[in-house]
Amino acid sequence: MKPSDSEQAPPSRAPDGAKGRGRRKKQTGTRKSNKEKQNGNLGEADSFYALASLTYSAKLADAVSLGLSTSLGYAAADFNAFYFGVDEAALNDANFGVSLAWSLLPNLTVTPAYQYTLLVDSDIKDGAAGLYKDKDQSIVSLKATYTF
Repeated sequence: MKPSDSEQAPPSRAPDGAKGRGRRKKQTGTRKSNKEKQNGNLGEADSFYALASLTYSAKLADAVSLGLSTSLGYAAADFNAFYFGVDEAALNDANFGVSLAWSLLPNLTVTPAYQYTLLVDSDIKDGAAGLYKDKDQSIVSLKATYTF
């Protein structure tokens, strides 16, 4: 005998948006587009990412300082599943940077900088290549600081 509509359990939403019944199965590798990520909360991955870094600064001249930095990032499995489709904890990225702070005036400093980021874990690299079309990233910046 078929139960009436009022006796049936309400349909649940499956992870892919299709209607289904029963328990939701945890789906690894569910990813949002970059636009959806930008519009969402930073805490959507419900996980963590840790970063250990070292920095060094040296005065090259009266008005010029060199800055060097490096860091290594580690993420939990849920973070990696959310952002890369890889359901494992791993060392994610290594970052290397160099900057040159130049004091043009007593209150004005201009700092050009370069940072290179590469992904460490091979599964994370593959996930990033499939999603973001890039495994490494170079960033060039120019910062001006005025103190008063």
